[in-house]
Amino acid sequence: MSRIFITGASSGIGKALAIELGCQGHTLGLAARRPDRLEEVATLIKEAGGQVQIYPLDVRDRQAQMAALKNFAESGGLDGVVANAGFGLTKPILETTPEEAKELFDVNFFGLLNTLQASAPYLTEGIFVGVSSTVTYGLPTGYGVYSATKSAVSALLTTMRRETQGKFQVVLVNPGETETDFWQVVRQRSDNLIPVKSPFPLAQPKQVAVTISKILTKPKPEVFITKFEHILPILRGVFPGILEWYLRVVERA
Repeated sequence: MSRIFITGASSGIGKALAIELGCQGHTLGLAARRPDRLEEVATLIKEAGGQVQIYPLDVRDRQAQMAALKNFAESGGLDGVVANAGFGLTKPILETTPEEAKELFDVNFFGLLNTLQASAPYLTEGIFVGVSSTVTYGLPTGYGVYSATKSAVSALLTTMRRETQGKFQVVLVNPGETETDFWQVVRQRSDNLIPVKSPFPLAQPKQVAVTISKILTKPKPEVFITKFEHILPILRGVFPGILEWYLRVVERA
């Protein structure tokens, strides 16, 4: 079985993925800010017979990530990394403060970049999975700065795929809106959710986790979760007017 390191592993998609992979017998390194939540996830995995090491850290802390990846890799190797840590904000762009925008980029983009650079030396013939979002194609109202962070992630990993030159594989995963406590954090940080109907169907964390677990063994350059989401790049690239019309109609419904 493989040795896989996951960031943002204490809740939501990261937690679901850790449990999914742990139950499959993979050895896991789990990173997140909240030690108590990490311990809870680790306990579930150990009770199912899995092996796990936990690393309480903030992905913005470059040195902490360097140390964690080094420790995990040198204790038995590193076959895969899933950079999942991140958070959201739903605010009009003109109402988003510079401090809020900076924190979004520090976590969602620079946190992932830290994970990538910390793991790359140990990922020979392995796989790096970066979790982006369908918002990079859908660009729904109220997600302007959040969408910008995920668009930056998509650009980074698309370019990185060429720069690795076969040293390891790079996969971009684009979940749509998923039913997790992501939304509780959004409400706390945004005061409230922007009152528009989501243009995308909600997925369950396990659904996303199963998809990611499959691509760890059968990688594809870019992955979406639902059939609807697969057509977003085509709509955005070839029929942007139709996509903009669809978003306006759905958001006003």
